[in-house]
Amino acid sequence: MLTSARDSVDDVETAGRWRTLRTAAALASAVAILLTLLPVAVANAATACTAGTGPHQKKLERFLGLVPDGTNSKSDCRAIRRFQRQNGIVPAQGYAGKVTSKLVTRLRHSVDRADRCAPQAKVVCVDLKSQTVWIAKRGVTKWGPYAIRSGRDGYETRKGSFHVQSKDIDHVSSIFGSPMPYAMFFSGGQAFHVSDRYLYDPLGSHGCVHILPKVAQDMWDRVNVGTAVQVFGRKPGT
Repeated sequence: MLTSARDSVDDVETAGRWRTLRTAAALASAVAILLTLLPVAVANAATACTAGTGPHQKKLERFLGLVPDGTNSKSDCRAIRRFQRQNGIVPAQGYAGKVTSKLVTRLRHSVDRADRCAPQAKVVCVDLKSQTVWIAKRGVTKWGPYAIRSGRDGYETRKGSFHVQSKDIDHVSSIFGSPMPYAMFFSGGQAFHVSDRYLYDPLGSHGCVHILPKVAQDMWDRVNVGTAVQVFGRKPGT
């Protein structure tokens, strides 16, 4: 049977509409996929680690168990940045700089000096020399070490054997009027508490042992009134 000219026109128009619909559907599908992937792309961009190789690269690589090739790969950068974030180092960019290197030295020294904290059933050990704190049970470190900031020259943190006398999660200093979150007093007015400024500021405290917020929160749950505290060593510069 012969096809009329009108039928041919209708067929062409129908085919054109189907092509248009298929194109629109493909575009819609592509847009939907892009919208799905966009948050992932944004997240990846936000977590990209592009810091260059720092002067203490190999030292950080060895400490973090990375391949000590002295080059800051993307995975190295992320590992260093994670370590910096965990320890409150600002800016946490994954760059092996001076502050991060000094912290590694302090943590290593605290491990070497762990036997200076006399074995007890449970004790909070404060090493003023390495400026670190940890918790030990019968001579074995169970928590930490973490960085601290102790008393400056003229306001030294007292050395000796103490115990946690009281705890006050929202304490405010009656002398200086400054907040002391998660305060755990162990020697008169001297206490462990969240630092009121950057922990790696070389200027010391007025005698208290400053710690990072996450460390303070974790320590709060692990330390009870009556827990033994030992403070030993000497803070550099005092």
